[in-house]
Amino acid sequence: MKGKAVITGGAGLIGKALAHFLKNEGYKVIVLTRNIPEDKIENIEYIIWNYREPGEWIKSLEGSEAVINLAGKNLASGRWNSETRKAIRESRVNLTQNLVEYFESLTVKPSYFISASAVGYYGNPPNPVDENSPRGNGFLAELTAEWEKSALAAEQLGVRTACLRFGAVLSTEGGALPKIIKPIKYFAGAVPGSGKQYFPWIHIDDAVRMIDFLIQKKSEGIFNAVSPHTIRIEDLIKTAGEILRRPVIFRIPEFLIRALLGEASEIILNGAAVKPARIISEGYDFEYSDIRQALENLLK
Repeated sequence: MKGKAVITGGAGLIGKALAHFLKNEGYKVIVLTRNIPEDKIENIEYIIWNYREPGEWIKSLEGSEAVINLAGKNLASGRWNSETRKAIRESRVNLTQNLVEYFESLTVKPSYFISASAVGYYGNPPNPVDENSPRGNGFLAELTAEWEKSALAAEQLGVRTACLRFGAVLSTEGGALPKIIKPIKYFAGAVPGSGKQYFPWIHIDDAVRMIDFLIQKKSEGIFNAVSPHTIRIEDLIKTAGEILRRPVIFRIPEFLIRALLGEASEIILNGAAVKPARIISEGYDFEYSDIRQALENLLK
């Protein structure tokens, strides 16, 4: 047994895959969740928690090898009105702040803390960016900066901490990919806007392997969790069409996307050429660095 790994957001796309992976790697895996899922993973402990108030669940953090914070309201859940923005911020910034504060009460603090972040930090820059690049503008950029600040406060408690700025995580189990391939299968695939916006991405297998890699190394700071292969969104959609043997001939006008989604349209219409410089320098070897290779694995 390697040690105890505690996951928040364990019912989400990355969390479920990570729980499976870490269990198979020999960790004792505990998932903190608001509701016990019906499709529980065998030999994983599920504990009900409420980040807003301390409870018995805090004992699960005691002496853990790693705490992996993946909780957060889905960003692509519709227009961002004031209520939605508040819920998104609370589920990331406030949750992470409280989680770190609870570390302080532990007799034996976690050896390592990983908190999710997002490449939305960079906004919509014209040039390639890496972990040393400045913050961009807009709601997502401001949100991720606050989110990371909340997580990195754990360092003041002596807990080694890393933040992973995830790109779009490609999986057939959820996230962006099923929404993209469904219309393609019915000959209705379409490229949003110009299609030239960058699309930073990572295969689900690399996402979970990268987390395990960092747990083993206990590396600190900011890491871009994206493939080294920079693509634009039209590359993704057209490559998926080729693999599925479906033509992609339609486009969705930018004005229509903005009219439907408002400020949330930046998820689709903005993008950055994000480079995973730090994780490569740490020695991580990507299993899926090419988009065609990744999509063939997922779609065939």
